[in-house]
Amino acid sequence: MWIIWGLTRYSGLYGTARSFHAAVGIISFMLFNGFIVFCSLFLNMAWFFYSLTFMLITISFLLDAIQALPTGYDIAATLIFGLVSFYCFLAALASSTFEGWCLPMGRPMVQLSGVGAGTTKCLHLPARKASSVKRIAEILRNGGTCGIPTDTVYVLVAACSRPDAVEKAHRSKRQAQDRPMSLWISSLKQLEPAKHLFSPLLWTSWRLPGHLPLAWSFPEVNGWISWE
Repeated sequence: MWIIWGLTRYSGLYGTARSFHAAVGIISFMLFNGFIVFCSLFLNMAWFFYSLTFMLITISFLLDAIQALPTGYDIAATLIFGLVSFYCFLAALASSTFEGWCLPMGRPMVQLSGVGAGTTKCLHLPARKASSVKRIAEILRNGGTCGIPTDTVYVLVAACSRPDAVEKAHRSKRQAQDRPMSLWISSLKQLEPAKHLFSPLLWTSWRLPGHLPLAWSFPEVNGWISWE
């Protein structure tokens, strides 16, 4: 609606005749934009100022309809709206390219209690980018949890060096306390502190060349896994 109205206004299709019906239509459009401004309060400050500065454009339309437009007001309003729009465009482009808010967008100006208040944003990172893998590793090292795809379903993972994160993942999945969770390691060195739980034959077979996937159930042991 904004693009169509702007093209109509500045391309000469709006015409030179001004009438009461045009003013009523512009006021209706201003009410609609006021609703957009209200909704942007729950997004962030950048989008709030973006929709608010467009209100300057609609005011210039209204002043033009009643033949009371000051000289240079429409140009100034267009420049302000254009600068804010360009900043929002660069911020959104940087966010989608570098997987983070390189340009500040600000926090929501209004937050409803119990509806996302005080919670962190859940990131969605494309798996094809190396920056996404580094970001996921950073989240896991800091005690966060991540959902990653497998050949069947998504799984919720946490770093085994962070017992608090493992407990958080266990509670998030709402599993029974006696239901085991799988453990992924990168080398046998991480299992050496628990070597006594395995038979010598099994331990030797793991050191043979080639891949040998095995499933093993063992009791809970604290403090024997490290990220090295």
